[in-house]
Amino acid sequence: MTKIWTNSGDSHFLEPDDLWQSRLPKRLAELTPRAEKDPMGNGKPCTSTVRSLGASCRPQRW
Repeated sequence: MTKIWTNSGDSHFLEPDDLWQSRLPKRLAELTPRAEKDPMGNGKPCTSTVRSLGASCRPQRW
């Protein structure tokens, strides 16, 4: 029997929290997805974007 290599299309990766902010010029880094503290203060990271209507949770300033 021939083995077939497969990869799940629903795989998840954990990128560093500062993936984009540490690698782009400041003017662009401010527009990228980033990890922020949960508005409830429980320390869970929340990914958000400045120009996105959808985010996994919204910072309090929104």
